[in-house]
Amino acid sequence: MGSVLALAATGQAPFGEGSTGGVIHRVIYEPPSTDVVERVARNAPVLADLIRRCLDKDPAARPAPERMADVSGRQDPAEEWPDPVTWPALRGG
Repeated sequence: MGSVLALAATGQAPFGEGSTGGVIHRVIYEPPSTDVVERVARNAPVLADLIRRCLDKDPAARPAPERMADVSGRQDPAEEWPDPVTWPALRGG
């Protein structure tokens, strides 16, 4: 889920491009690209935190699926996502 969120927010895969074997190796043994996560963090820190937690190598540190919608405990979920004006900035546009 973290990879999908990062790709949707930035247009870049958090473990890079290349052969399937190479990407799988990076998913298992290397941390995600800090550039991808930091691009999200500049405009949507709560979303970046969710992506970081979803990409954690330790499965126990990842959020449970039923907790994905309530990632911050805030009452207003609209505060969690960037508005349409800042969204293109996440994608480099």
